[in-house]
Amino acid sequence: MADGSLHALSICAETEYGVTPATPGFDMGRITGTTLGLSKATLESDEIRSDRQVAAVKHGAKQVGGEITGELSYGTWDNFLASLFGSTWIADELKAGVLRSSYSILREFTDLTAGDNFHLYTGVEINTLAMEVTPEAIVTVNWGIVGQDLTTDTAGPAGMVQTPANTNTVIDAFTGTVQEGGSEIGVVTAINFTMENGIEPRFVVGRTTTIRPAIGRFRVSGELTAYFEDGSLLSKFIDEVDTSIVLALTDLDANTYTITIPKVVLTGGQPDVTSEGPITLTMPFVAVYDETAVSNIVITRA
Repeated sequence: MADGSLHALSICAETEYGVTPATPGFDMGRITGTTLGLSKATLESDEIRSDRQVAAVKHGAKQVGGEITGELSYGTWDNFLASLFGSTWIADELKAGVLRSSYSILREFTDLTAGDNFHLYTGVEINTLAMEVTPEAIVTVNWGIVGQDLTTDTAGPAGMVQTPANTNTVIDAFTGTVQEGGSEIGVVTAINFTMENGIEPRFVVGRTTTIRPAIGRFRVSGELTAYFEDGSLLSKFIDEVDTSIVLALTDLDANTYTITIPKVVLTGGQPDVTSEGPITLTMPFVAVYDETAVSNIVITRA
């Protein structure tokens, strides 16, 4: 019986979509969980029989999907971030682009001694990211995956090399700072980001797996929750005034990710009262393209 405590996941960049390199180099992942798996459509015959039975059920198109969850630590997810953004890190800065990249992901159920305990997912692309920053908690990341195919074996790919994961400390919200509209604010109780690529499989006649999927716009949205200290944030929503959000997240060794959303449109503002305690203001937002930054979001690492 397999136990989650003995499960391992490692990641290898592909140079050709859906093809694991001949001598693959896998980087061990730092995850808290995964639902990555293979699904198939089913095709059921409409044949009408006098005995009222189903004549046939066939497997249809295959698709890899699911989520990989983890905690934010410096350097751990930089490749996934670049893939999500459709870009590469340039001078420790990442902006949205149009470059596509894919991965082979290997899952190993190390305590299984019989059967195919190595699962190799190919043609994996990063479709979404949900990041949550809340007080008294480690910053979490949830990666949404779209992939092409799965093969299983009793061993990993021939010639593979696995590199251990880094040991950088996880990042929490205690050492972070938030700026809105250029000024630091200390009343934020939570900030969440969602980034989406709109990747969708494209199935064709003659094959059971997708060709390279279609990709949509890179959309960045989120929600900022703060104590209702004054009307300045709410006024920006009411008057449809653009603002900006800058979030700096730092670990114990002073490694920092600074997430800058230079042009933010607030799409809501609700100072609900649900108890006698402090009133909070929930402000959903959408990032739009900024001509100065040449991106709707910028991440800087230091």
